[in-house]
Amino acid sequence: MGLKVRDLMSKELSTVTKSVNIKEISRIMADTGYQRIPVVEDKKLLGLITQSCIIRAVADNIDKK
Repeated sequence: MGLKVRDLMSKELSTVTKSVNIKEISRIMADTGYQRIPVVEDKKLLGLITQSCIIRAVADNIDKK
């Protein structure tokens, strides 16, 4: 196809640090439409938080109540 990753990737990212709460990440996802948000610290990628991660955390929290 001749496509490169740079042709398809998002160029303006929303990122969070590991101290951001789930409510704020959910708000970022709702506002941007992103389904995955990189978690970074000191310009180093620590991981990704996904909509699935949030749904799982909410479901686990509901089960505990």
